[in-house]
Amino acid sequence: MTGWVRWVALAAAAATFACAPWASPVRRAERSQAGLTALGIPVEIDRWEGAARDAPSDAERARALLHLSLLRSHPANPEPDYRGALAALERFRDLAPQGADDVALGRLEAVLSELGRCERRGERRREVADLLGKEEQEVRRRLEALRRDSRGMAAVLELLVEEGRVLGREKEQLESRNEELAARQREWEERAAQFARENKELARENAELKETLERLKTLDLQLERLRTGTEPQ
Repeated sequence: MTGWVRWVALAAAAATFACAPWASPVRRAERSQAGLTALGIPVEIDRWEGAARDAPSDAERARALLHLSLLRSHPANPEPDYRGALAALERFRDLAPQGADDVALGRLEAVLSELGRCERRGERRREVADLLGKEEQEVRRRLEALRRDSRGMAAVLELLVEEGRVLGREKEQLESRNEELAARQREWEERAAQFARENKELARENAELKETLERLKTLDLQLERLRTGTEPQ
């Protein structure tokens, strides 16, 4: 609630006191506070709190409480306390002289009560806003942490992808080397088979040669006997 709205509400309620027996002190209190500024109000509140505490009589205490009620709800007050103003006004009513206008006081109390409720609602709204602000900060903190984790995971994923590429290249190289070795193995197997065939052929030829040599040896012996006329024993 803006300052001028508060002042209009309080002024409208205070205007109903004009005909009350104790209205003159109210008007004097209002006039004495008319020129107050935000800097002067806290000083005046301290002064009238001391006056209410140390008042030598109920009349003086009532006067101090009236000033406190008006000061705490003053439109220039940078930190208005409507509940405190209402409490001071209620104590003022208890000390007000007989014949006080209860209707007018009730109207002023109603204004201060409504302002107090607005104040409480404002405090609750501020509490909710503070809570929401803290929750927002926590969400932002968690979001930033998730972003950092995401960047970290992205870096790890990139490393894994690069390692995968390296392993892929190494696999290709190994497969190529394996194909080369397999080709050489087939080549050596073919050579071994060729050597086996050639060895078999050489063995056959050697057997034939040996058989031929045996026949030649037999013929040579037969020729030698014919030459010498020796008969075989």
